[in-house]
Amino acid sequence: MMRFTKAGAILVIALSLCAAATSAHAFSFSGIGGKVGFLKPEDVDGTFVLSAHAEFEKHGSRVHLTPGVAYWSKDFVTDFNPNFDIYYHFKPEGTVTPFVGGGLGMHFYSFDGPIDGESDFGANIFGGVRFPGDRTHFFLEGRYAITDLGQLSILGGVTFHMGD
Repeated sequence: MMRFTKAGAILVIALSLCAAATSAHAFSFSGIGGKVGFLKPEDVDGTFVLSAHAEFEKHGSRVHLTPGVAYWSKDFVTDFNPNFDIYYHFKPEGTVTPFVGGGLGMHFYSFDGPIDGESDFGANIFGGVRFPGDRTHFFLEGRYAITDLGQLSILGGVTFHMGD
């Protein structure tokens, strides 16, 4: 339970830092979304992964901040992963566009067996394609988490845009 408390605190701090910016040139909250896909951790069979994210953007910019959280479980190993990513899309909003990004995250592992659990700091690298929708965007993404238990994943997701 302590792991989830730490992870929640990290996520709240990251979201608070993004929301604290108030100038006209700051990033502002623009949407929420989720992803689902296939993940292959090192030395563990592949499994499904679920994640949720918030999205912040600066009006007229192609840079987006996306704090989020992911979860997977397989072969008596689970990972709860709060993370903070940034990505850049190459074409304007409203068009199909490739994107690339990176970020940082914490991995809170739980193992059934002689080791109770551990945490690990990691880096994320990813890229994909965004598809515009009406008040949404859909995306396909390939991602690699650089941690002690490296994780390669292929995901599909959607972000629901808020506001005008």
